[in-house]
Amino acid sequence: MIKKFFILLVLFPLALAGCSLQSKPAETVDTLAGKTILYYGSSCPHCKIVEQYMDDNKVAEKMTIEQKEVYGNQANAKEMAAVASRCGLSTNKIGVPFLWVENKCLVGDVDINNYFKTKLKL
Repeated sequence: MIKKFFILLVLFPLALAGCSLQSKPAETVDTLAGKTILYYGSSCPHCKIVEQYMDDNKVAEKMTIEQKEVYGNQANAKEMAAVASRCGLSTNKIGVPFLWVENKCLVGDVDINNYFKTKLKL
């Protein structure tokens, strides 16, 4: 009887420790880390200004930029809202053009073009 009690006394804490190790959540992968994403609207005049600046200065040749249209693509619009929330921006404070770069958010053609100008020394 003492032997059974001793085995339970030793094995029970080990069993609990094993359970707690297994129930540890897996590390989440940051899918935005290191990415530059430009969210735009197909008929947005400010987006056209950014597009023209990027074309004139060959920005896409100097850095990798994903471009995602949000007016006709609800998944991209939801993603943009989620990205904005990472920067503490509410959905009523954002619009396009919207740039996610270096773990920060830039909104508007002036800020985005200034970023490219500074970053790429244009």
